[in-house]
Amino acid sequence: MKLLIDGDGCPVISEAERAASLFHLESIIVCDTSHLIRSEKSKVLMVDKGADSADFTLTNLIKPGDIVITQDYGLAAMALAKKAFPFHQNGWQYTNENIGRLLMERYEAKKARKSAKHHLKGPAKRKKEDNEKFYHLLVRFLERKCSSMKDKKQNINRNEKPHFNETTREALAEMDEMKKHPEKYKAYDTFDELMEDIHKED
Repeated sequence: MKLLIDGDGCPVISEAERAASLFHLESIIVCDTSHLIRSEKSKVLMVDKGADSADFTLTNLIKPGDIVITQDYGLAAMALAKKAFPFHQNGWQYTNENIGRLLMERYEAKKARKSAKHHLKGPAKRKKEDNEKFYHLLVRFLERKCSSMKDKKQNINRNEKPHFNETTREALAEMDEMKKHPEKYKAYDTFDELMEDIHKED
């Protein structure tokens, strides 16, 4: 599991990195050349400026179970299709249940912007509290996710039973018997002594 950040216009890069560091996750920032991003905590991938070039690069990096931070609904939909966990910069999670509605809202807003009859308001000015809210919601999710993964691993290990063939089972049984009753078994000082006894039995 790694954390992927859509760096183009993302206001919560440092908060996402803090959360990734807390859980020892690799974090990768993807942005185009119009955004100069430097980081000591994350790997930064810079791509040529172009329509959706950063989104396509980021999409190719997504593996099932990864965390994706983006405000782009289209990228979030692709992350869901690849069984990742996309998050909005406000801390809420994109899901298969809400992505259809969000994409429709984006489409309607785009149509309205093209119309001279509609003048949509931009988003409210972002506050520091918004970034902290994002951080705490992401940390809460990662706590649940990592705890679930740990429990699953423990259950797998607990349920695993070694499969031995008949010869191995007999050898293990003899070893147990030797530990319980060492007086019944001859002690050998060298390997050659052991081989001599084996040849005598043959």
